[in-house]
Amino acid sequence: MDCRRISIINDLTVVSAPSLSSFASMSYRRMPPNTEGMVSLKVDNLTYRTTPDILKRVFEKYGDVGDVYIPRDPHTQDSRGFAFVRYYDERDADDAIDRLNGSLLDGRELRVQLAKHTRPPMSSSYSRRAPPQGRRRRRYCYTLIFVQIYRLCYAQSNIGQC
Repeated sequence: MDCRRISIINDLTVVSAPSLSSFASMSYRRMPPNTEGMVSLKVDNLTYRTTPDILKRVFEKYGDVGDVYIPRDPHTQDSRGFAFVRYYDERDADDAIDRLNGSLLDGRELRVQLAKHTRPPMSSSYSRRAPPQGRRRRRYCYTLIFVQIYRLCYAQSNIGQC
Protein backbone atom coordinates (compact mmCIF):
# COMPACT_ATOMS: atom_id res chain seq x y z
CA MET A 1 0.00 0.00 0.00
CA ASP A 2 1.33 3.42 -0.96
CA CYS A 3 1.22 5.79 2.04
CA ARG A 4 2.07 8.93 0.07
CA ARG A 5 -0.52 11.67 -0.21
CA ILE A 6 -0.93 13.87 -3.24
CA SER A 7 -2.44 17.31 -2.78
CA ILE A 8 -3.18 19.60 -5.70
CA ILE A 9 -3.45 23.33 -5.11
CA ASN A 10 -3.82 25.71 -8.05
CA ASP A 11 -1.70 23.50 -10.38
CA LEU A 12 0.87 22.84 -7.60
CA THR A 13 1.22 19.16 -6.77
CA VAL A 14 2.49 18.37 -3.28
CA VAL A 15 3.51 14.76 -2.60
CA SER A 16 4.12 13.92 1.01
CA ALA A 17 4.40 10.94 3.30
CA PRO A 18 2.65 11.30 6.64
CA SER A 19 4.99 11.15 9.59
CA LEU A 20 4.17 10.63 13.22
CA SER A 21 6.55 13.39 14.21
CA SER A 22 4.50 16.00 12.37
CA PHE A 23 1.37 14.86 14.19
CA ALA A 24 3.07 14.75 17.58
CA SER A 25 4.80 18.11 17.22
CA MET A 26 1.52 19.84 16.46
CA SER A 27 -0.51 18.46 19.33
CA TYR A 28 -2.89 20.64 21.31
CA ARG A 29 -0.44 20.79 24.22
CA ARG A 30 2.42 22.33 22.24
CA MET A 31 3.78 25.58 23.62
CA PRO A 32 3.54 28.41 21.09
CA PRO A 33 6.76 29.83 19.66
CA ASN A 34 7.68 33.47 20.13
CA THR A 35 5.00 35.04 17.93
CA GLU A 36 5.82 38.66 18.71
CA GLY A 37 5.18 40.71 15.57
CA MET A 38 3.84 37.82 13.49
CA VAL A 39 0.61 38.04 11.52
CA SER A 40 -1.74 35.10 12.07
CA LEU A 41 -4.08 33.67 9.44
CA LYS A 42 -6.92 31.28 10.17
CA VAL A 43 -7.38 28.54 7.58
CA ASP A 44 -10.77 26.78 7.64
CA ASN A 45 -12.26 23.73 5.93
CA LEU A 46 -9.25 21.39 6.22
CA THR A 47 -9.47 17.63 6.01
CA TYR A 48 -8.44 15.67 9.09
CA ARG A 49 -5.46 14.32 7.09
CA THR A 50 -3.91 17.74 6.41
CA THR A 51 -0.53 18.03 8.12
CA PRO A 52 1.45 21.10 9.17
CA ASP A 53 4.13 20.16 6.62
CA ILE A 54 1.65 20.32 3.75
CA LEU A 55 0.27 23.66 4.92
CA LYS A 56 3.76 25.09 5.32
CA ARG A 57 4.72 24.06 1.76
CA VAL A 58 1.56 25.62 0.36
CA PHE A 59 1.78 28.87 2.31
CA GLU A 60 5.52 29.46 2.03
CA LYS A 61 5.07 30.23 -1.67
CA TYR A 62 3.83 33.66 -0.55
CA GLY A 63 6.43 34.47 2.09
CA ASP A 64 8.42 33.31 5.09
CA VAL A 65 6.17 31.20 7.36
CA GLY A 66 6.97 31.45 11.05
CA ASP A 67 4.59 28.86 12.47
CA VAL A 68 1.84 26.41 11.47
CA TYR A 69 -0.50 25.17 14.17
CA ILE A 70 -3.34 22.68 13.68
CA PRO A 71 -5.47 22.43 16.85
CA ARG A 72 -6.36 18.87 17.76
CA ASP A 73 -9.11 17.33 19.85
CA PRO A 74 -7.59 16.68 23.29
CA HIS A 75 -9.14 13.22 23.59
CA THR A 76 -8.90 11.75 20.07
CA GLN A 77 -5.98 13.81 18.69
CA ASP A 78 -7.98 14.30 15.46
CA SER A 79 -7.68 17.59 13.63
CA ARG A 80 -10.46 20.05 14.39
CA GLY A 81 -10.64 21.11 10.72
CA PHE A 82 -8.83 24.44 10.90
CA ALA A 83 -5.31 25.78 11.33
CA PHE A 84 -3.32 28.91 12.06
CA VAL A 85 -0.48 29.97 9.78
CA ARG A 86 1.78 32.80 10.96
CA TYR A 87 3.86 35.06 8.73
CA TYR A 88 6.66 37.38 9.74
CA ASP A 89 5.50 40.03 7.26
CA GLU A 90 1.98 41.43 6.92
CA ARG A 91 2.33 41.83 3.12
CA ASP A 92 3.10 38.12 2.78
CA ALA A 93 -0.01 37.29 4.80
CA ASP A 94 -2.13 39.55 2.58
CA ASP A 95 -0.74 37.86 -0.55
CA ALA A 96 -1.56 34.42 0.89
CA ILE A 97 -5.13 35.50 1.67
CA ASP A 98 -5.61 36.91 -1.84
CA ARG A 99 -4.21 33.84 -3.59
CA LEU A 100 -5.32 30.94 -1.37
CA ASN A 101 -8.79 31.98 -0.18
CA GLY A 102 -11.17 29.85 -2.26
CA SER A 103 -8.44 27.54 -3.61
CA LEU A 104 -8.72 23.76 -3.35
CA LEU A 105 -6.67 21.59 -0.99
CA ASP A 106 -7.43 17.86 -0.84
CA GLY A 107 -10.69 18.50 -2.67
CA ARG A 108 -11.92 21.15 -0.23
CA GLU A 109 -12.25 24.88 -0.75
CA LEU A 110 -10.02 26.72 1.72
CA ARG A 111 -11.26 29.74 3.62
CA VAL A 112 -8.30 31.93 4.58
CA GLN A 113 -8.68 35.08 6.67
CA LEU A 114 -6.83 37.14 9.25
CA ALA A 115 -7.20 35.54 12.68
CA LYS A 116 -9.48 37.65 14.85
CA HIS A 117 -7.99 36.64 18.20
CA THR A 118 -4.57 35.70 19.40
CA ARG A 119 -3.91 32.42 21.15
CA PRO A 120 -4.79 32.66 24.85
CA PRO A 121 -1.76 32.45 27.15
CA MET A 122 -1.01 29.02 28.59
CA SER A 123 -1.89 28.95 32.26
CA SER A 124 0.84 27.60 34.49
CA SER A 125 -1.79 26.24 36.87
CA TYR A 126 -3.33 23.96 34.22
CA SER A 127 -1.95 20.46 33.98
CA ARG A 128 -3.25 17.12 32.79
CA ARG A 129 -3.74 15.95 36.38
CA ALA A 130 -5.87 18.89 37.47
CA PRO A 131 -9.06 19.20 35.43
CA PRO A 132 -10.41 22.65 34.61
CA GLN A 133 -12.62 24.20 37.28
CA GLY A 134 -15.91 23.47 35.47
CA ARG A 135 -15.17 19.76 35.25
CA ARG A 136 -14.04 19.61 38.88
CA ARG A 137 -17.28 21.21 40.04
CA ARG A 138 -19.36 18.79 37.97
CA ARG A 139 -17.52 15.80 39.39
CA TYR A 140 -18.04 17.15 42.94
CA CYS A 141 -21.75 17.62 42.22
CA TYR A 142 -22.06 14.03 40.97
CA THR A 143 -20.29 12.83 44.12
CA LEU A 144 -22.76 14.70 46.32
CA ILE A 145 -25.71 13.18 44.45
CA PHE A 146 -24.21 9.70 44.81
CA VAL A 147 -23.66 10.21 48.56
CA GLN A 148 -27.25 11.43 49.02
CA ILE A 149 -28.64 8.43 47.10
CA TYR A 150 -26.43 6.07 49.10
CA ARG A 151 -27.63 7.59 52.40
CA LEU A 152 -31.24 7.37 51.30
CA CYS A 153 -30.84 3.74 50.23
CA TYR A 154 -29.00 2.89 53.46
CA ALA A 155 -31.76 4.49 55.54
CA GLN A 156 -34.38 2.54 53.63
CA SER A 157 -32.40 -0.71 53.92
CA ASN A 158 -32.57 -0.42 57.70
CA ILE A 159 -36.32 -0.33 57.32
CA GLY A 160 -36.18 -3.22 54.84
CA GLN A 161 -37.40 -1.37 51.74
CA CYS A 162 -34.17 -1.16 49.70
